[in-house]
Amino acid sequence: MRDRTLGQEDVSALEATKDAYRDRWSEALMIAPDAVIVPAHELNEALTGVYGQIKRLEQGETPGQARPRSRPRKRSTRSGL
Repeated sequence: MRDRTLGQEDVSALEATKDAYRDRWSEALMIAPDAVIVPAHELNEALTGVYGQIKRLEQGETPGQARPRSRPRKRSTRSGL
């Protein structure tokens, strides 16, 4: 990905993957016990962060560029991407 710019096909694939993941995560939140959800929440947070980084790069923000800080949101373990 570093050697070329993102094309619409790349953006579409990312969005489709994110949507499919969000649907699976939502399903898991409804049926999985907390013993599964609690550790999986860390992975969900990491994926959410990576997706955010990709979207910022897509919008032209350079890595390491300072972003305005928003107030921290109180999030429950059972949140989605």
